[in-house]
Amino acid sequence: MKVFKDNKVYVQLKDLKYMFENGGIAIPQSIYKKALKRSIDMTASDKNEFIMFDDISDVEFFKTVSFIIDLDEVKNMTDEEYNNFMLSSQSKLIVYKTKIESAKKYFELLNLRNKYKNECHKIIDVKEARRIKPSKIKLNKTKKRRLFNFGRRNG
Repeated sequence: MKVFKDNKVYVQLKDLKYMFENGGIAIPQSIYKKALKRSIDMTASDKNEFIMFDDISDVEFFKTVSFIIDLDEVKNMTDEEYNNFMLSSQSKLIVYKTKIESAKKYFELLNLRNKYKNECHKIIDVKEARRIKPSKIKLNKTKKRRLFNFGRRNG
């Protein structure tokens, strides 16, 4: 989830991790530098922490990232809007799956898989956001600092 407030954006650590590993988009170096102060090896409590980005270009970048949901757009969603969103997303997934099965070129296949994964990620985040009470979200910066290892595999 992302939250825009006072010309800043707060992005959940689990969404940053997803974006770095699976997003399939070009990420500005300034975002990598800021995120390097946190660890990709998250505990269950870390995944819900938010990292603040205050650079104008970073804020603009996160406005364009559609697979990380904006909490303000989702928290006041009615049941009807939620049902319409879910139907629309499920339709997109069916279309992506059909296109994936018929894709002939490798890069076309990768692009479609990224779109499929991003839509799944978005669905999961919307479901989670509807369960969270806005008063439980803390946007303050954490004091923990650990080494950040991109692409590190366990095992």
